[in-house]
Amino acid sequence: TKRLLREFVASDLADLSAQELVPRWFEYRFGARPRRGDDARPNDHPEPFVVDAGGVPVRVEGTYDPIHVHAANARFRIVDYKSGKALRHLNLGEKIDRGVRLQLALYAMAVAEFFGTAPEQISGTIKPIVPEGKPAKFAFALHEKRDGLLETLEIFARAILDGAFPAFPNDNDAEFNSCKYCPVNGSCRTRHDLDERYAVQQLKDPRTLLAHGLVEGPKQRGDIA
Repeated sequence: TKRLLREFVASDLADLSAQELVPRWFEYRFGARPRRGDDARPNDHPEPFVVDAGGVPVRVEGTYDPIHVHAANARFRIVDYKSGKALRHLNLGEKIDRGVRLQLALYAMAVAEFFGTAPEQISGTIKPIVPEGKPAKFAFALHEKRDGLLETLEIFARAILDGAFPAFPNDNDAEFNSCKYCPVNGSCRTRHDLDERYAVQQLKDPRTLLAHGLVEGPKQRGDIA
């Protein structure tokens, strides 16, 4: 563990130097109530980030690990440190486009609003303690993802209002084996409805599935008033 940490710290510092970035804020909190006890300091930004998803306000609250800033304050980079290899976040930019792993992209949008910065000046990255794959596979630029992310949020908000909640166990579970751990697996329509299950297995992408209406909620089917 000590060897891995030494290697990671050396790599992280080298990356900061190469990018001409300096850590400016640590554990930057926004929106949520202040913690109690030893960490009862006020939030760095008292208001949540609210994004409009097709007329539906989506409230985002959270905590950044650090926020890195370019020496000339021209660029912001938000970082999420992860223990282990963080393989779930590999190919992060692609997963944002698919409608999964949206948290860091939403946090990047919040930085743009809080600090009055253009999306072109903001990026985000996952930093696993145990490196696996090229760093670019864990990073994204906000201006490349912002419009698609807003469309994804609108699709998801509309699906939620219609009661459509398709189950996606994980990327590698085509047979829904992990569903056996779910407390409502006996009543999950995605698992037991053959058409819906087939659609999920084929697409493996909640954004595409919901955007094309391949999964319907009770309102769409007329099951409820």
